[in-house]
Amino acid sequence: MAGRKPGDRPEDAATPEAKRQTFRFDVSAEVLATFREAMARLRRETGGKLDDDQALLLMARHVLGGPRDSGRSSYQVSVTVRTLPVGVSARRWRKRGGRRGSAGNGEV
Repeated sequence: MAGRKPGDRPEDAATPEAKRQTFRFDVSAEVLATFREAMARLRRETGGKLDDDQALLLMARHVLGGPRDSGRSSYQVSVTVRTLPVGVSARRWRKRGGRRGSAGNGEV
């Protein structure tokens, strides 16, 4: 059932996280061979079979540089809270990828 996790009932609302996505690449023989070598190394290093999700997540985390320490997140979020006088409107800010911008409703 699209957009649902195992155990969800048909009347349960679909969630975007549960919907499967498809990647398709048109690559040269050299790129395919290199990718297969990388997958074989990942399987050896992890000691077993990897599904597509696990393999791509490991590759992406390696490129993005995290997590290095077990129990720590790959990414860190910083929140600054300032107290304002009553009646003064606050503007929320968020920082992503080194860029600062206004945060929308529900983001903070």
